[in-house]
Amino acid sequence: MKPLTQEEIMTWSLNNIQELGSLGVSPHLEKDGDIHQLYYSSIERGGLAIDGMSNDLQLTQQGNIAHKQDLTIVTTTEGTRRAYYVEKDPNSGKHEIFTSLISEDGLSLSEVTSTGITDGSSGQAWGVPDAIILPDGRIRIYWVDEDAAATTLANEVILSATSKTAAGTNFSIDAGRRLEGGYVDFEV
Repeated sequence: MKPLTQEEIMTWSLNNIQELGSLGVSPHLEKDGDIHQLYYSSIERGGLAIDGMSNDLQLTQQGNIAHKQDLTIVTTTEGTRRAYYVEKDPNSGKHEIFTSLISEDGLSLSEVTSTGITDGSSGQAWGVPDAIILPDGRIRIYWVDEDAAATTLANEVILSATSKTAAGTNFSIDAGRRLEGGYVDFEV
């Protein structure tokens, strides 16, 4: 595939956008054969909505996981399906990225562990972790944060942390920023 020219970039647009009939943000789509499972943050459903999605984009409610948002899933090199997501403490308002095992049917979480990654700002633009597996088996998480010192409205930055082992439960925050200048909801 050849890279887009500057002219193509400037005139690029989305076509044939289709509404799915549900309100939500930060979608994550899992596909296993002909089965599609769509996860998205939904105020209407009180956290993480889980819907089956047909090839013609029809949604069927399968479940909810309360008080969770912005889910991403990876299968570790150890063969474990692990979810990463944000949870907001109702008392302090702080957001934190957690990880847990996700059931085979994708409808429940177990063995919850904090990654130690929390919002250090107002939390207005924070979270939406995206997890990937590195060639050595460790997990890297990317997430959105705010630069409180920014002088523009586009103050969002992308940060990352890398797990210490292939288990993907204990993380160290990586030095520096991956992107800055208003990029949000990083998808790798």
